[in-house]
Amino acid sequence: MADRIWNALTNMMKCGMIVAPKFPDALVHRVFFVMQVYLTNGWRLSFTHAAAIMNLWEGMSLILPPFLQFLADTLVGNFAVALISTLFSTVGIGMVALSVPEILDHYGGRCRTPGAETCLNGTQEALFYTAVADPGFKNWGRVTSVPPCTHLRPAAIRDSDHFSSLVLAALGRAGISFSLDALCDEQGLPEAMLKYLKFCVWVDKIVMYLIGSLLIFVWTRKWKLLFGIPAIYSAFMGIWFLCGSRWYNRPKGKGSPLTSVCRVIYSAATSNNKSQPLNPTHDDQKPFFDRFPRCLDRALPFFDEQSVETAKFVVRMAPISITFLVCGMVSSVGNTYFVEQANHMNRRVGKWNVPLLALQLPVIVFKLFHDMWLYIFFKIGRKKLRIDLPIGGIGAAMVYSVLCCVAAAAMEMKRLRVIRSHGLIDKPDDEVIPMHAAWLLFQFFLLAGLDSFLRKSIVEFYKDRAPQWLRKKLDDDKAAARAAQRYFDVAVNFVCGLGFLSSVLSVYVVRRLSDWFQYTLNKSHLDRYYWVLAGLSGVNLVVFNVVGLGYMRTHS
Repeated sequence: MADRIWNALTNMMKCGMIVAPKFPDALVHRVFFVMQVYLTNGWRLSFTHAAAIMNLWEGMSLILPPFLQFLADTLVGNFAVALISTLFSTVGIGMVALSVPEILDHYGGRCRTPGAETCLNGTQEALFYTAVADPGFKNWGRVTSVPPCTHLRPAAIRDSDHFSSLVLAALGRAGISFSLDALCDEQGLPEAMLKYLKFCVWVDKIVMYLIGSLLIFVWTRKWKLLFGIPAIYSAFMGIWFLCGSRWYNRPKGKGSPLTSVCRVIYSAATSNNKSQPLNPTHDDQKPFFDRFPRCLDRALPFFDEQSVETAKFVVRMAPISITFLVCGMVSSVGNTYFVEQANHMNRRVGKWNVPLLALQLPVIVFKLFHDMWLYIFFKIGRKKLRIDLPIGGIGAAMVYSVLCCVAAAAMEMKRLRVIRSHGLIDKPDDEVIPMHAAWLLFQFFLLAGLDSFLRKSIVEFYKDRAPQWLRKKLDDDKAAARAAQRYFDVAVNFVCGLGFLSSVLSVYVVRRLSDWFQYTLNKSHLDRYYWVLAGLSGVNLVVFNVVGLGYMRTHS
């Protein structure tokens, strides 16, 4: 009995050490909500430059997991990926904290000009662009309104048409998102303990959101505290993870299903045996959806049936997954342009000037509301409604995206009218616009609905359309179900990440073709860009309905 209790305690301690690097992620994500303002107010970057950095960081952290998961499954194992990701995440966040003005400003000389809190030297510039973005990202804007310091070299910020490196913090976040959970599964722990750890991570996220909220209420001109505390916490949890590394089970990768999928597609594409029956093991009564694309059946003589069915599933999901990119583009404006709109608006409640990040508190409430509604939608809808719930959920998310862009465009038009009527267009950005930030809450509400419905519905859609053998395996084997859930989450994040990167590209194209984007938001026409997104979302909704008809009809 004593041995069983001791083993349970040691296993709990071991898994607690493994998931430790996940705990700072909620706090970092919470604090990074004001990164857009940090870049525009602290670094004096243009708002499009700041948005590009944020969207590139977010997009990279979402599209990298498939590649890191492939590396873990085939070569180095989950422990190596978790170790490297924890190191990169800790170093990246620490370098962001060190890049804050007033820190390391004596290296290379101190800025003597007034407003030194926005004066940056070459050391801080290098730290920030290494931690958050590579030097190639500098071409999205110029630091032209920073106080004239000899260590700021605007001429050295040259145009470049390629990006040379990845973000340290994004790389760390991408690896941590799946490798720690996979490493926990490899420890052979009982299901009850895994559920307990999942609950602990959920509780920690709530606590970190509350701590992040407290930090926000003291954030004004204290960037070193705002970024320094998460950096210290991340370093502590990283060290805690390393302390138990000698006791972890560290199996090597056993192979990735992505390898099998690529081999099946290559074999079918290069097969010269045209007389090979397309599907010798299946009868014609099988639904067309499960048989498409039948050309991959040419690989059956070389691969087992399950591998071929998995490859078919991946190919089948590609056409409809393309329609999800526009939703990712709309999601990217939440932490960038929406925050920039509220940056200089009136945020007073009585005599209290509400900090900007306090705006995220109602956003969290909005997301919880939509998550609850989505849970009811899937829980009760499967029994009461005779509709394809995942397709319906994705369609609802796209409707949210259209309404969100329309609401954002209307509010931006109203904001610009207020600016013109009070003659604030040519005034400094520090001028408070006499329009309350509460006007923006509705577009944040719609954006929260888009994010909640989109991710959950896509995961359920992939599960429902998975091959029959895989669905049966997920019902019988909980470990396999957790592994499949990680792959589905990685796939959803990859598609959304492409949407974030597409947003950067779309802004770049619009800047080349029009004068909608100026250095400051007050002189720009962000409302026109929102209308473009609204039109694009509407067209995307129509395309999704046309493409989705085939999936609904064959699935039923």
